[in-house]
Amino acid sequence: MSFGRFRGIRLCGNWAWSLTLVALLIPAIVIAAEPKARSQAEKEEPAGPNEKPILGLWQIDTLSLSSGENIRERVEDQKKAYNAQINSDVLMLRVGKTVFGELKYDLHTNSRPWTIDVSSKDGKMLGICEHDGNQLKIALNDADKSRSSDFRNDKNDLVLLLSRPRTMSILVLDADGRNLRHLPNFDGTTIGSPEWSHDGQRLAFDGWRPALGENNRDSHIFICNVDGSGLKDLGPGCMPSWSPDDKRLTYVQYFGQDHVWIRDVDGANPELICSDAWCSQWSPVRNEIAYTKFRDNLYVYNADTKQTRELLHGQYVAVHWGMSWSPDGKWICFRGRRPDGRAETVAVHAEGDEKGFKVLIPTDAMPDIKAAGMTSSWGGNGNQIVATIIRKSQPVPKPYIFDFTGKAPPMPFPGFPADWLSGDIAWSSDGKRIAITGQRVEGEKSAAATGGSAS
Repeated sequence: MSFGRFRGIRLCGNWAWSLTLVALLIPAIVIAAEPKARSQAEKEEPAGPNEKPILGLWQIDTLSLSSGENIRERVEDQKKAYNAQINSDVLMLRVGKTVFGELKYDLHTNSRPWTIDVSSKDGKMLGICEHDGNQLKIALNDADKSRSSDFRNDKNDLVLLLSRPRTMSILVLDADGRNLRHLPNFDGTTIGSPEWSHDGQRLAFDGWRPALGENNRDSHIFICNVDGSGLKDLGPGCMPSWSPDDKRLTYVQYFGQDHVWIRDVDGANPELICSDAWCSQWSPVRNEIAYTKFRDNLYVYNADTKQTRELLHGQYVAVHWGMSWSPDGKWICFRGRRPDGRAETVAVHAEGDEKGFKVLIPTDAMPDIKAAGMTSSWGGNGNQIVATIIRKSQPVPKPYIFDFTGKAPPMPFPGFPADWLSGDIAWSSDGKRIAITGQRVEGEKSAAATGGSAS
């Protein structure tokens, strides 16, 4: 039986396990940036309600096998992206995106534990499989031996311990905290920068797959329907933002440095706005795009006249990503860092700081505030700004509502589950719904504690 060749080294042959995992322990292979949307072979195959629950992407926590000399070899190096992609009848073992083993399998779920038969052109293995939520165990023996009966490393030829990648996903809920819904996980993709289309029917966001060794600079842009259906990969880029008519997107793409682009939603008519720029956001009411340049100032680009105006005059040494326009298009909210190190969330008038400038979330905005997130979103009743806050009394990031007029005190966003941390945030254009990226936190209270109900 052969797992195939990895860098020209045959990992095992005829289940004799004659070679060790030295081939796996070489430095991780650098994968070149993908110039287009991911190929069909790379796209995930998530499990539907009536399909095998083990389908999709898994990270390999431990791979243990025995060599012909009964020497155990184990892989537990978390710095390398060991993973398994399980499709309807094929199990692929990979380092990053490089396949080192491709096995056909048959899974039988009418017994406990499940039984699994694995085969390739070189032979067969017989084993058992146990699935428990986000954990998966597989034990296999050469077909010449008896089928595996437990998951002990010293009793089986191959033992795989796998877990679902922990990633950020999208939660959608009403402005009053009701109707909490979790969008599908999209099989190991960490999601950021959600943005509503102005008609409220679609979400755009960026995502990458840490289990494959990717980071945020490998991000692709995706769009989907609000219920998570109709997912489309639009190719490399991050931080998408819709034009007022929902026909175009502005986004950032990495080419050694950051570039701001605009393009049609279908990918046509790409246009470079500015090099060495970051975090572009389209005005909700005008054909204007705000972005940061040199990471310490804000600019607004008029897509009709091709003119650009500067908004700030040296107040900040850093302007962070995650800015948002006010619903009327008159103000821009962002997080900035002063020369003395103080960070604050502020609003600047879209015509420049001489027309208006207001600190919304100072360092001491709340008695025990520890930090505020980089992203914010302006919406609700028109004066509400939602930002992620970390408090000393509650170190898990949570969304809070701040009032632009200063007439109302900061309040936790209603209905956000207590056992989740919050990340990037986006109001819908009508102010009735919000999308928040988040992740469940082990050991926290249940979602019901805040009145939310996960679906």
